[in-house]
Amino acid sequence: MHQNNAVRYLYDWKIFSGNLDVECLIAGKVEERLVWTHRSRFSGDPYFRFYLPLKGKFELVYDSEKTVEVHPGEWYLIPPETPFRFRGIVPSVHFWLHFFSRELTKIPRLLAPCSAPVEDPEEAEKEFQELIRLIRNCHSLEDAEEVRHRIVRMILPVVKRALEQVEYKTVQGGRFAKILEYIDRNLHREIRVEELERFLTLPRSKFSAEFHQAFGLPPKQYITLRRIGRAKYLLIRTQLSIKEIALESGFANEFFFSKVFKKYTNHAPSEYRTVMDCGNSPF
Repeated sequence: MHQNNAVRYLYDWKIFSGNLDVECLIAGKVEERLVWTHRSRFSGDPYFRFYLPLKGKFELVYDSEKTVEVHPGEWYLIPPETPFRFRGIVPSVHFWLHFFSRELTKIPRLLAPCSAPVEDPEEAEKEFQELIRLIRNCHSLEDAEEVRHRIVRMILPVVKRALEQVEYKTVQGGRFAKILEYIDRNLHREIRVEELERFLTLPRSKFSAEFHQAFGLPPKQYITLRRIGRAKYLLIRTQLSIKEIALESGFANEFFFSKVFKKYTNHAPSEYRTVMDCGNSPF
């Protein structure tokens, strides 16, 4: 019986490994960063973030009570979509990586920020430097596969540790799970708060208060940020026009979309696309 369980366990890991998709977006190194002027407001992104801090520290602020301190000695994997903002503590030097992965979003424990100890800081720094070099010189299928392999190898300690944790609670789960799913399915159209209330059968004032307590944002602002996240993905990964992206993201027209997008990102949609295409993302 024990032998069969062991075989099954290994087989499940083979399936996970075979399905693990990693699409590298951009990577870099930040020197002595204390202020994130472009992320002073809450905002969600469509990609995973991965950090290797070398010096100093900063925080990811999810609301007034939920923060994640990023400091040397740990790898950090930050999930997509959930709105947060940066707050500097001590000027930070760190490597960063942005990437897409559909498979990782299927793991509940990775829907919240996760970390794992860095066993050999000097080797980890060399590994990240080599990854950045490979990304900048990626011109073939072999190069792309090597980039993917290195990213997987780097994130595995965090993924493994997350899966070993017994107790876990994510803001994307629980009683609001169906509401969040409903919002994401209907971002292309107007969503009224009354539509969301029926999932919990609460009065509007109480529903909004509980939603705000869970996410640090009122429902309407959360919806807006999810629309911005959808738009970011479409700007990065499609050739749709700004007008088409505005409509796909639930905005009435491209002019209103551009105004809201710049309010939350400090960049016009076309500027954001250009920056990401050029590989100079400050995000």
